Amino acid sequence: MADLSFIHMATPHKRVATNNIISNIRKYHPTAYYFLSSDGIDDLSDIAKQYNCEYKFYENRFGSCNVNGGYGYPVEKIIAWLTRFYEVCLKCNTSHIQMVEDDVWLLKPITVEDHWEMAAHWNTPGDNLIAEFVHDMIEQYSGKRPVTKYFGAGGGTIFKVSTFIENYHNIVEFLKEYGDRIRDSYPPFGSIDVFMVVYYFLCGKDYTVNPYMVDAHAHRPGFDFEDFVSKLSPEVQIINNYKKWYWNE
Repeated sequence: MADLSFIHMATPHKRVATNNIISNIRKYHPTAYYFLSSDGIDDLSDIAKQYNCEYKFYENRFGSCNVNGGYGYPVEKIIAWLTRFYEVCLKCNTSHIQMVEDDVWLLKPITVEDHWEMAAHWNTPGDNLIAEFVHDMIEQYSGKRPVTKYFGAGGGTIFKVSTFIENYHNIVEFLKEYGDRIRDSYPPFGSIDVFMVVYYFLCGKDYTVNPYMVDAHAHRPGFDFEDFVSKLSPEVQIINNYKKWYWNE
């Protein structure tokens, strides 16, 4: 039976949001393994202790992947990010792990299906497409062309742990050899939303749209979150871009 852990690489200077997001998750998943990290700035050890999280303060700061026009990390940082994720996967002892950000909000306990490899966001047809030559490289590497064309592994996405662990070393070697070629020709590859999808495609796995997750698209202050929630289907469990506290600091 599928079970779930949480990995939360907190955004700097968002302590109020971090605290509220973890408090909310603990309301529904009080005993799940929860890894919280600080990106070289904030001391979040008190929050980690309060909510029974494993905590790590990373001395080497990553910074946001939404830089360079939103095109994200260079390849060496992609590999370093994947290494952090891998280290947590080795510890979590669950079938799946959710990537938490400081704007991922739960309305009820999370459903996880055994067959999910990555349960990510829905995309409007034609949006967020991964370049065809990347699909060509994926097919050449894995022997399987991805069924879907888009990316969407943003906050709230759920990943199968065993797949990530079993393929980590081989995919790191692939990225060392071909990552710069992909990144130079398709700059969005540097975004977590993209490279995590490509990772699982390289494993020969499929993209599943999580039917219990929505995106508020609340990218600016002043959004009416209560009104947004009141209009949601009762099946919704996860909201991404729930930035109710994100702009308070």
